[in-house]
Amino acid sequence: MNSFKFKEDLYIICEGPTEIKFINKLKEYFVCKYNLILINAKGKPRISKEYLKVKKRNNYSKVFVMYDLDNVDTLDTIINSYLDNGIKINKKDIYYINPDFEMLLILCKENKLITNNYNTYIKKHFNIDNYKKSDRDLNKILNLISKDDLINLNTKMKNLIIKDDKENRSSNYYDLFNKIFIIK
Repeated sequence: MNSFKFKEDLYIICEGPTEIKFINKLKEYFVCKYNLILINAKGKPRISKEYLKVKKRNNYSKVFVMYDLDNVDTLDTIINSYLDNGIKINKKDIYYINPDFEMLLILCKENKLITNNYNTYIKKHFNIDNYKKSDRDLNKILNLISKDDLINLNTKMKNLIIKDDKENRSSNYYDLFNKIFIIK
């Protein structure tokens, strides 16, 4: 007799389409532990509003948020922005990469952490001359990222950008990816 187990819903509110496309790329290659519902907040200021909407409709579901920390000082700044809107969010539900998502894309191919001059490395690895963060550019990059690249990225994230620093000049995407996917 087969036993079928329903997956728990997990809502992830993303700053924009880049994160959604990247998570969908992970879904292509790895088993997901949850029924993922990805929401595009269409900008950093709207993430807390989307979070509140989802929590009101689905109070018992897990809800995570994803940020670039390119224009945010610290994790405390994010938490305080929620408190300013009357929302209490748990630190463990906030996932961030610092400074930019492009660092993660490049880390799929590079063995060192690159935090600036992204265009040089995007041209080198993805053959894009003038990267503009467009859908077309992102789709080209994602098409050139393999399962092995993502497995290696997971290891590199653990070794290169997971830090327990007070300024959050790092990322906790390693924790997120391993929480929602079986990466192997």
